[in-house]
Amino acid sequence: MAILNQGVGWAVVLGFGIFFSVLITCYATAWRCRCRGLKATFLTDYIHTVFIYAIILVFGFTVYATNDLVGSPSRMYDLLKVAAERHPVEDNADGSYLTMSSVQGLIFGIINLVGNFGTVFVDQAYWQRAIAAHPGSTVKAYLLGGLCWFAIPFFLATTLGLSAVALETDAAFPTFPNRMAPADVNAGLVAPNAAVALLGTGGATAMLVLLFMAVTSSASAELRPYVNPKVNGRDLMLMSHYTTLGFGCSMGGLAIILFHIGKQTAKAAVTGALVGLACGLIAWLVTCKAYYGYIDIVTSGENYPMLAGNLTSLVVSGLVSTIISLLQPDNYDFESTKNIKQLNRPWMPTKFWKEKLAAASRFAYRWAGNPTIALILIIPIPLHLSDYVFSKGFFSGWVIIGLLWSIIATAIVTFLPIWESRHGEMTFIAGVFRDVSARGHPVANVNKRTHDEITVVSDSKDIKMETVTVT
Repeated sequence: MAILNQGVGWAVVLGFGIFFSVLITCYATAWRCRCRGLKATFLTDYIHTVFIYAIILVFGFTVYATNDLVGSPSRMYDLLKVAAERHPVEDNADGSYLTMSSVQGLIFGIINLVGNFGTVFVDQAYWQRAIAAHPGSTVKAYLLGGLCWFAIPFFLATTLGLSAVALETDAAFPTFPNRMAPADVNAGLVAPNAAVALLGTGGATAMLVLLFMAVTSSASAELRPYVNPKVNGRDLMLMSHYTTLGFGCSMGGLAIILFHIGKQTAKAAVTGALVGLACGLIAWLVTCKAYYGYIDIVTSGENYPMLAGNLTSLVVSGLVSTIISLLQPDNYDFESTKNIKQLNRPWMPTKFWKEKLAAASRFAYRWAGNPTIALILIIPIPLHLSDYVFSKGFFSGWVIIGLLWSIIATAIVTFLPIWESRHGEMTFIAGVFRDVSARGHPVANVNKRTHDEITVVSDSKDIKMETVTVT
């Protein structure tokens, strides 16, 4: 879906065909993974993230500080008040855009919570990075990364979404003098249109860079196959590269099929699916038919059908899973995953890693709950139930908090990785200097490991170093 969304965005901004944009994205992502594997994913994800957050700040400062059409939170507030009078929002308090009291907003929030829970739980990108990273830092990294990521929906999406509403009557807006069609809104074209209205060609370029980097980072870690249990590291790497290349190319076809999902029958969609998925699809399509009288790509993307499908899938799959687990318990203890051996050097300090994992688990239980409760319940629910419409001062404070959050997030994702890897960077720089100045033996002459191995210095007093495989 991420690839399909980028295809739609490119088609509108540059006039490309959707299919062409989808296939270009897939081929670029797959070729990168085929050439460098998971090592490239770590490095390029960092570079992509830095660019993405830089673009977030560009849009933020443009909208609320420098742009002639908006230029300040106060001006944005006035434009949104006029927009609400011109086109009141159904199910919002006073029809305003400046409120958290929104029935459709609540439904959309539930849909995203349920959908993203499933995404995070089954997406191999998260599992691969968690397994490949150091156990002592993985949990902290994911928690900190999640808080930094929140700047994207909290600030970037809100800023561009409100800008589209505020500027749709301006001649700079791409659809002027018409409003955006509902199909275009559902296709995710609000942000690209707002970017063009704010920065012209520069805004379009920034959106294309943002979309491409976000999609390639997301899609690059979707597959790492294990076919032969006895395969060595180099053969595994080659097999993974070529399989990823083939899979990446096939993703383009899948995205094109999703674009024509309206032609797919319910029977074909649920064949072979799990009970939860099947019930979710049925609830989704039945609700769509009951509310709108027909099923197509527009009505199936509305809030009520999506809410019914997501909640049904979550509840039914949870019930089925729980019932089966109670009737036929497996008592799986995850020992098999803990005993996975490295391909090129199978030795693993088991006791050391178990202690690290236990400490990380305690940290996660302690610190993951509070931000979750605050961001999902404590802050939004009272604002929703109170029917409060933001005052100009409250809205300005909201914007300032979002901007500060984005600045801090940008600083963290940009400089914290550099600081934490400073020892490895110094070792690398020293090695390069040795080779260039001929003061020591070149690394290539003394290190005969294959290029899919790296040396990691442990922080344990009893363990000096270990060699791990990264592909």
